[in-house]
Amino acid sequence: MSKTPTTEDSLPIDIREHYKLPEPTKESPFAQVEWVFDRVISTKTKRSTRNNYVNGKSFYLVHLHALGLKDPYYLQKEWDALALLRFREQLSERIEAGKIKYASYTLVGIFSAMRYVMNYAAKRGMAGCTRMLDATYGSGTSETNVTEAYTDSELSELLDTVGSELSTSRKILSGYVPQPPGAGRDPRILHRKSPEEGYGFGVEANMRWYFENVLQCVPVLNDAAGKVNHKRFLTHATNAHGGLNHLYRRWGVSSFFDFDLLMPHVVNLAYLTGLNPGPLAALAVDAYGESHPATGAPYLRYVKDKVSKELELYLELLDKEGATSSIDDSVLLETTERFLPHKQATHIARTIAIIRKATEPLRSALPDGHPLKNRLLIYTSRGPRTFGQTQGVNSKKTGRWCAQIVETYGLLGEDGDPLNFNLVRFRSTKLTELALQGRDILTIQLFAGHKGLKTTIGYLSRKKLEVEARKVVRDALATIHANRKEFDDPDTCTGTKNATATEQPIRLYRGLLSDCKNPFDPPKRVRASKSYVPGKGCSRFNMCIFCKNVVIFRRNLPSLVAYLHQIHAATESNVQNLPNAGFYEDSRAVIENLLDPEHSEFSAEDIRWAREEAASLNPLVDNAIYRGVA
Repeated sequence: MSKTPTTEDSLPIDIREHYKLPEPTKESPFAQVEWVFDRVISTKTKRSTRNNYVNGKSFYLVHLHALGLKDPYYLQKEWDALALLRFREQLSERIEAGKIKYASYTLVGIFSAMRYVMNYAAKRGMAGCTRMLDATYGSGTSETNVTEAYTDSELSELLDTVGSELSTSRKILSGYVPQPPGAGRDPRILHRKSPEEGYGFGVEANMRWYFENVLQCVPVLNDAAGKVNHKRFLTHATNAHGGLNHLYRRWGVSSFFDFDLLMPHVVNLAYLTGLNPGPLAALAVDAYGESHPATGAPYLRYVKDKVSKELELYLELLDKEGATSSIDDSVLLETTERFLPHKQATHIARTIAIIRKATEPLRSALPDGHPLKNRLLIYTSRGPRTFGQTQGVNSKKTGRWCAQIVETYGLLGEDGDPLNFNLVRFRSTKLTELALQGRDILTIQLFAGHKGLKTTIGYLSRKKLEVEARKVVRDALATIHANRKEFDDPDTCTGTKNATATEQPIRLYRGLLSDCKNPFDPPKRVRASKSYVPGKGCSRFNMCIFCKNVVIFRRNLPSLVAYLHQIHAATESNVQNLPNAGFYEDSRAVIENLLDPEHSEFSAEDIRWAREEAASLNPLVDNAIYRGVA
């Protein structure tokens, strides 16, 4: 007996309507949220599990009201791939502001419920994505690399790849460059020889001749009008030259400013500013300001989310004299120099100017009042349903582009798996980079626009900071060891150059924490400071142990012990207000290693003596920790 095929219309209406979301209204703006929670709750049989989702539903509805949301709330619009990450950040900020006072285990349960419901909606086509970027809250498990800062090797490979795409986009935007005179011939000429001999549309040089002399360097589209007038050109572009768009890209032309041309500039902005995808996508065309009314410094106006007031990104915080990076981003910035005054602000301004110029024709064609009229990041769609329409970027589109780049270029992460490339990771990367430069945590918080310090700390890559800290400490100890071997200890000799060395004796200078080979040749970090005067002896005593000229003898140990006590006291009671806290953590690690009998070059007796002598020296070094670090 044959079975009647099942179609959607043949299904009972209650099954057909099973996954159809209700329409939200002004009276019930969160109807879709309530509906999807109810669907999940109806699938749970265990009372405690059901209660967890009931509590999660109540909490999230209150949360949306607390954010000031009143308009109809559509899951297709609001629950994109970054929705769970946004919820976690909003949750952290409300907790730090004292607006939420739940027990930590309760919040973990609520977040877990929210996570499940969002993914439930995404997998069934109810949300604005098919998969949420994963996130955890308050658990003991390690975070996935969805939001983790890129490692140096990942970032280098990624910037090289995006730099290649960026070069192509810049080339196209700068205008078409014709072939040299005499290159190519009219492909319409009846040829008696094969294309290999230089005749016909099968030869790319002849296709370019046609483009320059017949099309007058104006790209023709593969539409009905194009096929009528230039059918042979379009047919051969598809069949013999890898496709029309690929052919145009090789020549440095494009029929319009599409998503592929825009995205390299979007990635560049994400890398330079550290902004999350949401604020980045919402940037206004006049977001960049050359001179802030209060400070006179360049800044960037952005909106954190649709219910927040406009915030300002202070771009002068990106540049620090003497700061360096292990990453070569010259392919993006079109320069080999890093972190000069106002340099990053200049590149941000230049990138925005390029995008504004490319998108101005699209913006001008939009009617007044159009939601994209004042938007910076817009493009012309090539989609089959939206072909030729002006659209804005969103996380779903950017995520798809990033995945395509990983696949096309075969990008791999440090674990050997395909690289987790997304724009969110640039925020952690930028904030971690600022920390590696020695910025204090409050400066990083100001740059990030976070209300609470805990949110800022959550973005910093502990793994990357720990690796760098270990390298800094290791290098400092190696320098101390090498310099000490050059000299006899003054407690037993005169403190001159070791007799085994071939160089002439030099004078050692006494410092507060150590001796110095040459106080007139301070490290680069000191020379880069505004207070440095060439030719004047260095007085940055708190930087001595990281200096190439440092020499530590037995007589210096009591001062180092006293200094270590000051660091302990300051970091334990006042870490939030301590300038350059990371620098002092490194200092502590170096000194503790020097004073550890199992690792130190000094004897246990010398270290015991130093600790006894240190008590009388505490007042002497009391202020050394608060001397500004260059």
